[in-house]
Amino acid sequence: MCDCGSTPGCNITALTKGEKGDTGATGADGDGFLTAKITLSAADILTANSVPIDAIAAPGAGTAIEIISASVKYTYATAAFGTGKFFTLQASTGTYPMYQSSNVLNRTSNRFSKFTDTTAIVFTTPTTDCGVQLVDNDKITIKADADSATGGGSAIIYITYRIVSL
Repeated sequence: MCDCGSTPGCNITALTKGEKGDTGATGADGDGFLTAKITLSAADILTANSVPIDAIAAPGAGTAIEIISASVKYTYATAAFGTGKFFTLQASTGTYPMYQSSNVLNRTSNRFSKFTDTTAIVFTTPTTDCGVQLVDNDKITIKADADSATGGGSAIIYITYRIVSL
């Protein structure tokens, strides 16, 4: 638990562990941090672009999911994935990803790394409305940058998030 005394902005009231879609306990104003752990098989990863994977359920009308951090543990098995190289996290109806992993799917060894907040990524079209999109009552999905015809391995994605009132 956080003992932040009089530190401005420190409102941590709960820290919980959860499984896929678990919303756990939150503070009275939805200010608690929650976690999700999503295990992906090779079959999930092969089609993770055209068939996004549900990671966190929609929180209800008037609220949105704000991702705080994310990481991925990739376990290499038989072959690197042919086309897809990285994962993204985004609201299912959002246009742009909130977070992006490093290139893990084209690796031939195990890897554990953090996702990058996409607001920190320099985009080639600065006039595009890029970055974090908090969408009212929308679930968070995991996508790969492309589907792959080949590849073997699995991944566990860990997400820390909170539910915010809009």
